[in-house]
Amino acid sequence: YLEEELGVEALRTMKKIKAALDPNDIMNPGK
Repeated sequence: YLEEELGVEALRTMKKIKAALDPNDIMNPGK
């Protein structure tokens, strides 16, 4: 759903931001 709505590049960017802010995957593990 999100990929259709936002596009692949936007999802990739969000994942990079999450990795930078939460490197130990404490917030919403597995997302």
